[in-house]
Amino acid sequence: MANAKPYRPDMGRLSSKVRGIGLYLPPIPLALATLISLWKGEAGGVLGNLSGFALFSLAAIMARRGLRLEYEYRQRKIARAPAVPWKFLAALTLAVATGLSAWLSAGYGLAISLLFGLGAFAGFYLLYGFDPREDKIGRLSLGVSGEEVIEILEKAEAKLAALEAAGKRITDPDHAAAVARIVEDVRKIIDGIEKDPNDLPRMRTFLNTYLGGIQRVADRYVRVQHAAPDAELIESFARLLNDFEETVKARHAELLDNDRFDLDVQIKVLDTQLNKEGP
Repeated sequence: MANAKPYRPDMGRLSSKVRGIGLYLPPIPLALATLISLWKGEAGGVLGNLSGFALFSLAAIMARRGLRLEYEYRQRKIARAPAVPWKFLAALTLAVATGLSAWLSAGYGLAISLLFGLGAFAGFYLLYGFDPREDKIGRLSLGVSGEEVIEILEKAEAKLAALEAAGKRITDPDHAAAVARIVEDVRKIIDGIEKDPNDLPRMRTFLNTYLGGIQRVADRYVRVQHAAPDAELIESFARLLNDFEETVKARHAELLDNDRFDLDVQIKVLDTQLNKEGP
């Protein structure tokens, strides 16, 4: 224990699909012990082992969910903290499962079993840590609140995911490719706002209204594409995708121009200050 190191968020670079998978191993012996107790007709053994198995499995499920949510939280510059502390609940459940198994299944005394439970709780914390509890909002101007940024970006991500799913169901390869390009470019806009939330005001209407509009149109087109839509409808949809793609590129360019303008202003201000101070 002397060499144990506390959990650090940087360790979360491991794939969220792999981390915590080892928590599914402790229930395996208990499952076998349950079958043995059932074969022997030991009701107490079945109850103890089955309870431990269920609690260990529940702890693993909660921990994996918490680790996945934490990974997503760490990957984003603007993010809401997980609403449910899944990792903390997993640690408590793991502690109860360990203590209960030591007492009912392994036959240890109550005091020793409690120590086993506390050790499991501490071990979980050292390996995985607990859940993030603060929202990440970045640098904000007076006209933009952190709650507003998070809410708009969450809704935009949901609309973008729905648009991407619709694009994958479009049978026309040109239309599907256009939707894929739009999704990629809109994601660049969202990434830009995450880097500088003060860009949100000029993009609010685009994210709130236009993105939702193209997503709804794409969904409806998916529903009618197999009903032999007429050439005029197909042409109208293609024209809409082209116009929207140009709009997205223009919006992204607007963000880049604003970043260049801000940098130019900062350079000029710093240059002026240096000239005033002299050599």
